[in-house]
Amino acid sequence: MADKAADFQEDVRRRLAGAIEALAIERGVTPEAMMATAAQVLSEAREVPSSSDAGTVNNSARQNYRVPNEMEKAQVDGVKELGDMFIDLCHEIGGTDPDGERAGSRNLSLAITHIEDAVMRAVRHITS
Repeated sequence: MADKAADFQEDVRRRLAGAIEALAIERGVTPEAMMATAAQVLSEAREVPSSSDAGTVNNSARQNYRVPNEMEKAQVDGVKELGDMFIDLCHEIGGTDPDGERAGSRNLSLAITHIEDAVMRAVRHITS
């Protein structure tokens, strides 16, 4: 199985390199410049907003993906926004920086962990 995956990855690399080289020739740039552009585009493509239809681009664990409808996308965004607001409130209560790693106390740290878990589970429900 591992050999099959390695063969597949090598085939993909070889085909991408050929396509990038052909595109570089077509555009009149060096293959290195085209490769750098391709690497930049691919690195940007890994970040997918939760309201995007490209839900498996950065999530290899999800084998099957059902594109959510507009209402579900709004629900996901709403749940995440409420979670962020609640976490910010916990930091305000604890007198800590919301962009920091630490909460004001062990109890607030646990509260934030449970908020994150609640958001994740609500989103999983909406998108299942």
